[in-house]
Amino acid sequence: IFAYPGQPKVSCSLLESAGENGSIPPDLCNKLPSLVTVCECGKSLTSMEKPPTSSPSQFEESRCSVCGEGKKVGNGEAIFAYPGQPKVSCSLLESAGENGSIPPDLCNKLPSLVTVCECGKSLTSMEKPPTSSPSQFEESRCSVCGEGKKVGNGE
Repeated sequence: IFAYPGQPKVSCSLLESAGENGSIPPDLCNKLPSLVTVCECGKSLTSMEKPPTSSPSQFEESRCSVCGEGKKVGNGEAIFAYPGQPKVSCSLLESAGENGSIPPDLCNKLPSLVTVCECGKSLTSMEKPPTSSPSQFEESRCSVCGEGKKVGNGE
């Protein structure tokens, strides 16, 4: 669990997902490698180092919407709190669900618990504006551990 003064505690795997999704501002992401020592960052496997058969991550095949099927977080800045778990922003929680970082049994329970996130129906292709712009940080995806490194301890 990564803790920073004035911010909610968050698991390293959720923090990593946020960086990979471009949810962390570039200036902050550049500072994180020296701060996330608790995440036990290590080098990611290159294609030469990967085992001959690769299997998906534990939850990779079970991506989900934390708001429920067809719904998206309406208030990403809201903080979701659940007893015994670190507080996390709704946008970070949504990213974790979309990345498959949340176990399926837990993800299925979240829609009734994340009311603070102000979930609503997602736009269909017919309702989308004619020109779409990338999210604020979409083009600046990063590794919170630093280039070429991955979180070793997801907690």
